[in-house]
Amino acid sequence: MEHDVNADIKKIKNILIAAFLIRLIMMVIVMFSGSWSGAFFGDITRGDDWRYLAGAENYLKSADSLIDREAFTSSYAVYGDWVGYESQNILVSPVLWYWIVCVVVYITKTKWAISFLNILLSVFSIIYVYKFTASVYGKKTALLTVKLLAFLPYPVIFCIFGYKEQLAMLCTFYLLYKAVCIRYTNLIGAKNVIKIIFASIVLVGIRSGVSIILIGLCAVISFFNYSSVAKKNQLKIFFIALIVFVAVIIFILMTSDTIIYKFNAYLGSDQNVSDNSTLSFLLIRDVIDLWKLPLAYLFSIIVPIGLFQPIDSWSDVVGILDLVMAPVAVGATMYIIEKKRDKVVYWCCFAYYTIYLISSLNISRHYAALVPLSYIAFAEFQNESNISKKNICILLTLVLEALLIAYYSFKAVR
Repeated sequence: MEHDVNADIKKIKNILIAAFLIRLIMMVIVMFSGSWSGAFFGDITRGDDWRYLAGAENYLKSADSLIDREAFTSSYAVYGDWVGYESQNILVSPVLWYWIVCVVVYITKTKWAISFLNILLSVFSIIYVYKFTASVYGKKTALLTVKLLAFLPYPVIFCIFGYKEQLAMLCTFYLLYKAVCIRYTNLIGAKNVIKIIFASIVLVGIRSGVSIILIGLCAVISFFNYSSVAKKNQLKIFFIALIVFVAVIIFILMTSDTIIYKFNAYLGSDQNVSDNSTLSFLLIRDVIDLWKLPLAYLFSIIVPIGLFQPIDSWSDVVGILDLVMAPVAVGATMYIIEKKRDKVVYWCCFAYYTIYLISSLNISRHYAALVPLSYIAFAEFQNESNISKKNICILLTLVLEALLIAYYSFKAVR
């Protein structure tokens, strides 16, 4: 299966080239956009993307060598970021992206190397999104998915900035792809194990706590399989699965303080949301609020969005353009109740996405690495639904767009 999917990559070569070129052009535009070039969300004093690069530029000026811990610590401390004091263990504290940014800027002498790196990571992510989607849902769904990922405004513009989400996306979909390869072939080579471990370490190094949950879900996808292929090697699968699950549990126990701290920090971030805002209504704060999950899921697919407001940053530009995400949001939400080709794969991915919905709905950049999951759901809905369901999707899309326009029009004139 892996060989067949690799061969299919040649068929999407033009998409990859076009995706690379459009991002490269976008990078040049951002470079000459004045104050907008500093941070995706505009407020450079609060943007993580700005802080990563500002610290790296300080590191370039102060570091005596490629790896200089003291310079690293002081470079970010001036911005109130104490990451340098937590850099001893990348598996516990998510400091790896900071180091990558500093090293790349130190070598290239320019912060724009990070934008170029993110463009490359974005294009490579398209490859593994295609491989994963084609393995589970077929080539037709995979092709539509990667077209959306390659050309929609949000993934094109967002990847130009200094966030770590492009690397997180690449690692996430690499692990998901390898998980379904194991699931459908029951083959685990030594080289694949090394690659999976490396990708897992990188993902944990930039995301820490919640990434452990993804690794555990990938283990479920890999080994929770009752196919005829799997039944022939039940004993082998049992021991491998046992080792993986024990390792994941031990790691979770080792990093439990970090996971709890991150969750509390993200859940506490809803204090910055106005009680009268749409986000305040959709936030899931306890079990009783779980009925909001479909609405929160739908809304998460169209953010960042903002109509009829001052345009002060690239996120504001995306906010206007993301009205085109309404059909994707409706189709992906409708797919929740549709028949799935592989229930285990879908619900494991949905569970991981839900964690971000609950903890970070009002911080869209935190789940920017997972946008392909929504594109996949929409593409599968489009390719597998009958005419009547598609017509319902069109009708609901028009209703959603009308509501969004009405809401933001009312908000603008208040």
